[in-house]
Amino acid sequence: MKYIIYNLWILMFLFACSESEQVEYSKLSVGFQKSKIDVGENTGILEIPVVLSGANMDMPLQVSVQVSATDGDAVAGVDYELIDTHLAFEVCGQTTLEVKIIDNEEVTNDIKTFTISLKADNPEVKSEISSIKVYIISDDVEKVTMAGHYTLTVQSFFDDSQFSSLPGGVEIVQDLDDSNRYYMKNMVLVAGDNVLPLTLAGDLYFVVGNDGNISIPSQQKIGDYGAGEGFTIGLTSEGDPITDPIKIEKSGDRLVFKVDGFAGAFIDDNDEMGLYYALKNIILEKVNH
Repeated sequence: MKYIIYNLWILMFLFACSESEQVEYSKLSVGFQKSKIDVGENTGILEIPVVLSGANMDMPLQVSVQVSATDGDAVAGVDYELIDTHLAFEVCGQTTLEVKIIDNEEVTNDIKTFTISLKADNPEVKSEISSIKVYIISDDVEKVTMAGHYTLTVQSFFDDSQFSSLPGGVEIVQDLDDSNRYYMKNMVLVAGDNVLPLTLAGDLYFVVGNDGNISIPSQQKIGDYGAGEGFTIGLTSEGDPITDPIKIEKSGDRLVFKVDGFAGAFIDDNDEMGLYYALKNIILEKVNH
């Protein structure tokens, strides 16, 4: 008799535990955290969080969610592509829905939209935010063509004397291996019989970022003019060195160095900095042959 009662108690306990651990699917909710999102056209893969809530995060369950998209101005296969068409949850928590954003490389100010919707296979599971509107913002920049022949004009940083290269004497060429890098060949200033090359080593170069910004990396090697290995730096208006990249502004056919001064420097035997040259108001103007 005690054996029967003992086994009956065990069965009742197991039944009670299984009842307490059952998932009430009607209390579950799946959805997005917000109803809209902005994304740049160059993003590549857009990751959108999707959350299932309503039960303990360690409680096992099975919830499958269908994912669909509706075109707005954006067109599936042209502007975007759903990578995930369904999501599966085995516990409550967060997962990620992935969408491929397709870059058409057109330079426009357009904003295109499409809507992603969720629907749980289990009809008992609710959804608080069942759809999200995606705004694709064009972030392409116009491809800048820099190659060509330029005339370099400058002023002395110290006495405002003006110097220039031969007309069209500077040639800018694009790196064959790195399309964002441009070399400035024959950066030589001429004043009567005097000639000042801005580098005795390799050609100076600048880079064009994917955002269209142009800059010259600092501390490029320029060779030894007689007092030690030289390098390029920027200067403040007071003549203090600047090691940050020097910005260049493209204005029509002109490339304007946006810095108070540009110098060829060296470090002497006393670890003090000296200057081979110091220039300001540096402009490269394209010559149309």
